[in-house]
Amino acid sequence: AGPALDDFLAAARDERFDLALQLHGGGRNSNPLVAGLGARVTAGPRAEDAPPLDRWIRYVYYQHEVIRYLEVAALVGAPATTIVPALAVTEADRAEARRVLGEPRQPRVALHPGATDTRRRWPSERFGEVARALVGDGYEVLVTGTPAEREVVEAVVAAAGVPVRPQVGTLSLGGLAACYAGCALMVSNDTGPLHLAAAVGTPTVGVYWIGNLINGATPLRARHRPIASWTTQCPVCGMDCTRDIYPHRPGDGDCPHRDSFVADVPTVEVVEAARELLRG
Repeated sequence: AGPALDDFLAAARDERFDLALQLHGGGRNSNPLVAGLGARVTAGPRAEDAPPLDRWIRYVYYQHEVIRYLEVAALVGAPATTIVPALAVTEADRAEARRVLGEPRQPRVALHPGATDTRRRWPSERFGEVARALVGDGYEVLVTGTPAEREVVEAVVAAAGVPVRPQVGTLSLGGLAACYAGCALMVSNDTGPLHLAAAVGTPTVGVYWIGNLINGATPLRARHRPIASWTTQCPVCGMDCTRDIYPHRPGDGDCPHRDSFVADVPTVEVVEAARELLRG
């Protein structure tokens, strides 16, 4: 701990918090930090190598993150009333989206082909195929991305071969939420914008690696369809990438490769799920 952390903890203890929750993984590093806040009661998950808080549940890696943290809240007397996070879209957000995108002439669908972790990226060519199918069905297709994802967005636009609208860094976070709220559907890799779209009530089709599907996919199926890749071994070296969670399985060391783990998901599965949701 450095002086800055010591000062932070001292200031936190001066606040005399009634409650401090740890909502960041198994707690090996974060449980001591939360305990140091000096709250009257602390609670959170606890991995085998983590110190306990006043109230804790065992941290088991494969559990939906929302459910995990609702369990933590229940430890301190706040049982769940919903299992789906929700965000409100403000009128200012909607005005920004209208200013940037204009009024839709056809129902809109958004595609988000980027992801910071390249292992989560479905190939751009597949997104292009989805775009082509949905434009053919009469939808206006937006392809969203951050400035760092410009090349990915451009690759999808090129692969589509039909008019689609790239939106790279054109909207604030609130404007992006309003953009998705105005769409009939969102198709995306497992990344932040997918969960943002779900939180504003937009139906989603998400392409997931199976481990991330367990931990992160929206659990309701009337409006959300996760499509899973069951790949568990690195497509380059074959290393079993579940070994950190299941240490008795094959594989040793850290796999250095970042090739996609979801490239095997067929386009037809995504298009079928999209069309089913769009039909209502």
